[in-house]
Amino acid sequence: MNDGVTIRFDDHSAELLRQLGDKARVALEAVGVQAEANAKLNITDAARMGLDLTQYGEQNNSRVDTGRLRNSISHTYIDEPGHPVVYVGTNVEYAPYHEFGTGIYASRPGGRQSPWVYVDRKGVGHMTRGLYPTHFLRNAIESHMDEYRDVIAKVFRQLNG
Repeated sequence: MNDGVTIRFDDHSAELLRQLGDKARVALEAVGVQAEANAKLNITDAARMGLDLTQYGEQNNSRVDTGRLRNSISHTYIDEPGHPVVYVGTNVEYAPYHEFGTGIYASRPGGRQSPWVYVDRKGVGHMTRGLYPTHFLRNAIESHMDEYRDVIAKVFRQLNG
């Protein structure tokens, strides 16, 4: 029976999925930028993470000497099918020493337990028992999750805008 009413259903799921993907990229890029900034601040001032590195024989609370490590911290967005991700990190070879520590302070197994001597780039010798870990990258992620959730929520609230 035809009573003059026509109902039409339009499938806009493809457009919605495209918009969601676009927003995911924007959100993850924004999180990457913020996490990168947090990691750089962490390596510049360990007090942000509740650390006092002077307790472990360091001259101050900053791990910045030349700025190479801090300046190398970056983020990369990768659009893996069905699973977009953002990575934050550095390719500087000595970054793991700052992240995980060395010697008696190493947060991973295998740290050297006896003191050793090294010569710095100025030719000055130093005796050390290790470098205290700062976990500057881990902290940049884990300690700021609420901040990142807010960034993502803000981007997705603008889905129709």
